[in-house]
Amino acid sequence: MLDTHKLARKLRESGFDERHAEGLTDALRSLEIGRDHATRRDLELVRQEVRDLEFRIDARLQALRGELTLIKLLLLAVVAGIGAIAGKLYF
Repeated sequence: MLDTHKLARKLRESGFDERHAEGLTDALRSLEIGRDHATRRDLELVRQEVRDLEFRIDARLQALRGELTLIKLLLLAVVAGIGAIAGKLYF
């Protein structure tokens, strides 16, 4: 972070008059503040990363849905097997 008071003082000590020292300090502070802003390219890169993450999440969700379907079928087979055993025991 730019210490504007220190910079203005050093500029005055180096021979700048008050008005020029303050003007240069303000200009440099504006440049420093502008450095923190994202460019359109930065935003596009973030958007692409978000799209990539969405694609990966969707793929994982699809895989989980397939696994859940398999678990449901296995559970149905277990319940049917228990029903068959219970039917033989009681009938």
